[in-house]
Amino acid sequence: MRVVRKMLLVVLVLCGGGRVGLSASEPAVTNHPSVGFPVGETLIYRLYWGYIPIGKSRVSSAWVQRDGEAMVSIRYRTKSNLLFDAIYPLDDMAETVLRPVGLLPVEYSRRFNRRRDSRDESTWFNHAAGTALWTNRLTGASKEFPIRPDTRDLIGFAYFMRTMPLAMGTISNFAVVADSGITTIRVTVVKDKKIKLPNYGKVACQEVTPEGSVEGLFIKEGNIRLWAANDARRLGVKLSVKDKLASVHAVLCSVFGPGDDRWVQLADKKDAAVLCPQDTEIDEALETPPVPD
Repeated sequence: MRVVRKMLLVVLVLCGGGRVGLSASEPAVTNHPSVGFPVGETLIYRLYWGYIPIGKSRVSSAWVQRDGEAMVSIRYRTKSNLLFDAIYPLDDMAETVLRPVGLLPVEYSRRFNRRRDSRDESTWFNHAAGTALWTNRLTGASKEFPIRPDTRDLIGFAYFMRTMPLAMGTISNFAVVADSGITTIRVTVVKDKKIKLPNYGKVACQEVTPEGSVEGLFIKEGNIRLWAANDARRLGVKLSVKDKLASVHAVLCSVFGPGDDRWVQLADKKDAAVLCPQDTEIDEALETPPVPD
């Protein structure tokens, strides 16, 4: 089941849920620059193990202030349902805080509480000095390591990809922090394909295949596929990770927030529970942060 947990983490960070926080509360920012995606957006994904629903993830963005500077906070919150709780419970949250220019991270934090494994850790980025500092708030452990001028965290990387229209056949390499160190993720744009979503019908997408090592899970060519909508939002609408032991998927079921395109128009017309079937325990958990044992 440890492989399944790692596969789920890869699914969540590359699909890039709610506005519940790891960061300290600061005044909202009213005047801000364009960053390439609508800040204030909330995405709801349903998670599947094969064809079996096992939970939900909510991913959202918001403007925050850090030391008087306007920055973008992106957070994900995921919770497994009662069925999967009996096998391998998931109760996770992560947040990245990005500078709007270049979308480079200032801090990446994550907190989760799982069977025999709880964590509360952060990575602070100092691109000017070329270093990052990882700390574990539960054990007091820390590690400093060198980074490149364009090094990103996993969530920030997923959102940065939304700002980059990629031509068919494009192969790009990115330096990403994972496992308190740096890994290289290679992204290939494979083909155009229409993906059918439960609420939005067939969506024209680009199929992208990442390769690299994330959270100790080696991603090789073909065992992970991401479909990004080929429109202005460039949302990750579906992501699949396959392994010999399991197949895990995240499927977009609703979009809320700013804008007047079809993604949010549907949410304005229909109740959230209709778009993404309600699960009271999960939906309530998505409103609160996990508390490590």
